[in-house]
Amino acid sequence: MSVKMPKYNEEKATQVAALLLQQSNCSMGLLKFTKIMYNIEREALRRWSFPISYASIYSMREGQVLSETYDNAKLHSRRVFWDEYIDREQDVLSLKKSCPTGQLNRAEMSLIKEIYNRDKDKSLDQLLEEHHNYPEWVDPGDSSIPTDYVKLLKLLGKTPEQISAFKNDMGGEAYLEELVV
Repeated sequence: MSVKMPKYNEEKATQVAALLLQQSNCSMGLLKFTKIMYNIEREALRRWSFPISYASIYSMREGQVLSETYDNAKLHSRRVFWDEYIDREQDVLSLKKSCPTGQLNRAEMSLIKEIYNRDKDKSLDQLLEEHHNYPEWVDPGDSSIPTDYVKLLKLLGKTPEQISAFKNDMGGEAYLEELVV
């Protein structure tokens, strides 16, 4: 029961990542970063039934991840916008320079700050345990398992009407993207 999603929004994901890094004195360990980034996206879905970055979500051994964001952070992605603002040395991400936030609305910026303040003092072990206790997490062993947005919305307590609206909204945005290309 999956839904066609719009493409991953690298610029918006970079803006979220940059604002998160800015909150943490411009650097953060990769694993903690990926856990908090997922928590931000998850909370956006819980509150608004709408994602921020449209990232593909996967269960991995260390918990839930936003796949494309994880790839950008982990693999030196060669994504132009991401690489202009965010650097990785070993397993630490750092903010190279101030990043514009024009694609983020006030509610999203407030949410990023709120989730960072909630999670900043949690140890990595606490964040991993939290992720392993999410009902959407499935132990993938040494692999990864995709998390369906519709299933996630159900687990977050969304009504059938809210899920139907989500499918219509996402399908409409994905269709518009195809027209533009």
